[in-house]
Amino acid sequence: MIGKTISHYKVIEKIGEGGMGVVYKAEDLKLKRPVALKFFTPRSLGNPDEKTRFLYEAQAAAALDHPNICTTYEIDEGEGRTFIAMAYVEGRTLKEMLESGPLAIEKALDIITQVAEGLQAAHDKGIIHRDIKGDNIMVTEKGQAKIMDFGLAKLPGRTQLTTANTIMGTVEYMSPEQARGEVVDHRADIWSLGIVLYEALTGRPPFIATNPASLIHKIIHEEPAEIADISPHVPTGLSAVVARALAKDREERYESVLEFLDDLRNYQTIRPRPRTESGARRQSGTVVMSKPGSKRSRFVAVVIAAVVLGLLTAVVLLGRKSKLPYRLFTAPAQGKALSSIVVLPFVDMSPGKDQEYFCDGLAEEIINALSQVKGLRVVARTSAFSFKGEMIDVRDIGKKLGVDAVLEGSVRKAGNKLRITAQLVSVADGYHLWSERYDRDMAGVFAVQDEITVAIVDNLQIKLLGEERERLARQQGTGFDAYNSYLQGRYFWNKMTEEGLKKAIEYFEQAIEKAPDYAPAYAGLADSYMNLPLYSAFSPQEAYTRAKQAVTKALELDDTLAEAHASHAWIKMNYEWDWKGAESECLRAIELNPGYAAAHRWYAFDLLFVGRFDQSVKEVLLAQELDPLSLVANRTVGHIYYYAGQYEKALQAIRKTMEMDPNFAYVHLDQGLVYLQQSKNEQALAEFQKEKALAKTWNPVVETWLAIGYAKAGKKDEAQKALNDLIERSKKGYVPPSGIARLYIVLGEKEPALEWLTKAFQKRDFFLRYLKVEPTFDPIRSDPRCTEMLRKMGLET
Repeated sequence: MIGKTISHYKVIEKIGEGGMGVVYKAEDLKLKRPVALKFFTPRSLGNPDEKTRFLYEAQAAAALDHPNICTTYEIDEGEGRTFIAMAYVEGRTLKEMLESGPLAIEKALDIITQVAEGLQAAHDKGIIHRDIKGDNIMVTEKGQAKIMDFGLAKLPGRTQLTTANTIMGTVEYMSPEQARGEVVDHRADIWSLGIVLYEALTGRPPFIATNPASLIHKIIHEEPAEIADISPHVPTGLSAVVARALAKDREERYESVLEFLDDLRNYQTIRPRPRTESGARRQSGTVVMSKPGSKRSRFVAVVIAAVVLGLLTAVVLLGRKSKLPYRLFTAPAQGKALSSIVVLPFVDMSPGKDQEYFCDGLAEEIINALSQVKGLRVVARTSAFSFKGEMIDVRDIGKKLGVDAVLEGSVRKAGNKLRITAQLVSVADGYHLWSERYDRDMAGVFAVQDEITVAIVDNLQIKLLGEERERLARQQGTGFDAYNSYLQGRYFWNKMTEEGLKKAIEYFEQAIEKAPDYAPAYAGLADSYMNLPLYSAFSPQEAYTRAKQAVTKALELDDTLAEAHASHAWIKMNYEWDWKGAESECLRAIELNPGYAAAHRWYAFDLLFVGRFDQSVKEVLLAQELDPLSLVANRTVGHIYYYAGQYEKALQAIRKTMEMDPNFAYVHLDQGLVYLQQSKNEQALAEFQKEKALAKTWNPVVETWLAIGYAKAGKKDEAQKALNDLIERSKKGYVPPSGIARLYIVLGEKEPALEWLTKAFQKRDFFLRYLKVEPTFDPIRSDPRCTEMLRKMGLET
């Protein structure tokens, strides 16, 4: 063959051979360019399926015009043999490149991204490659990657040549469904590309066996070796990308190569540094709740408690040499003290992506535990979780939040095996200060806590962590099923919607049913009821009565529970109008947990309602510092500046919150309130209209301020119409009477305003707490009836 001229091609040398063809380098005599000729092998001449497949390869490749796919020029015959003429690509295959070891992360990402782009182009045409592997990826001297060999490609609308239960492809790169001989779709290519990326990062395949049968068994039934065990420098988030591509169930893989590409491209822009876990991808998976009584639910509680203790050890004793067997990194500088930290949501690296609930619970428990360490500033949950699902370098997160260190980690569950890793990363230089891995079997779950705790406490100063250890022990003693229901309740509580709060109530009640002496569940129940009137038409009287019962029980059971004291403070100020009692409870909650942002924020409200503006501002700014990315915390800053009469500072805070989320409805309310006081009535009305447009459901508070906006802007007819509607609705459901009173005041009708204000007093209206400080009440505040209400509420001047 070498030296012969076939058609207008002169064969120069043989460069490769595969199952269906032999490839030669040749010269195109017409266009004077090098080409590659792939000849149909003589031994396949008697197989009509092989010949048809050869034709399909040419048709598949010719249908694609993409810089990362080898170009096909034509299919022809010469000397009785069929051949395909293709572009000649000079370079090395990826397999050859990996013979000298794994690639640098950036190089691996660059090559795989190019391959993925070419593969997406094929999928867009309905073509599935079915044989993506290192041998079929050529990389030129300039670093351009090209997909070669579409010999097993499946074309749209073509008869399936592979018979049932026949395995086609290269075993090492086959997806589980391909290995089972099932009909495959484009997600089989995603699996194969995940294998190639795994190899590029580690220098070895994820599944290794001595024979094809054993290899197929591993592909179908076993999980690959952890990338972190082979290449510790590979960031957790990038490992999560590979893990998702290699999900056994194709329904749990990336839905498309385009989705896979998004993660790869985002990761490339981060350019992680060596020896860091920078840029971890925060994946948001499907929430799967544990069945009460399951081994998994008990294990969740045990491991969370153990890991919390381990992380407390790391923070408190940073720089001391560990005796633990799994320490992976040490700080570059011994004994460096930390004063601030953020705990990010843990990455779910499980193949099924069904551990989000566990990951969130683990991170939140660590935040709660670390917040009780005096002298350590811990960013609150809301701000920490705002990065969930984002691809951002952990050092950038740390700088944005103004902290010294970032704690990140991952969870991987496979069968009855669970692995949790946690890393403490220095924001200053990206180095690991501490890293720990927990590998446990679900069997013998009750021994896990002691095993981990004893190993960690060996390095502890008991005086520092004694209270926390005792508290965790009490929590575990309540029963793990109850604790599991409690965590589910908190998960839904954090959604802060009517549906979420009602779901939370169900789970907290389940926890109480399982463990009647479990104080945190009662505190959660109180939190849910006291927030329900803000998100639904639930009566404040009924809600606060139930909340009061729950929080009283929580404090009877555990007087050291900061959350319960904070909830008690909220009830005292909003329902009982016991301002001094609320202050006492806030201060107790802060004493127990100095980093509890909500306690500081609620204390700011208590101080506001009694007119202690300077102290209120100080507390709300502290809450903002602890929870800097929380919309609620930032909104409250502007809210309190408004009531303190510092309108320019209020607008600055409001605009900062709007920059965080322009669609946050309540911040438009606050801006409208400021504009009213500045006599910018048309602008105020526009803000109230924006608030209504952004509100997802009918809300009496929103409607009331919109009506006030109409009245102030001189649109009395619209204001009166809204007033009539609010009064009619109040006959069928709960509408805050204080809002109707406000509207009557603005309309200049003092008597009906005072009548509705009296109703608000009788019904313990949530918004009546603003009676002393809300400017709208100024025209009637000197009326004896209003003065008497203020006296009875303990708000007299």
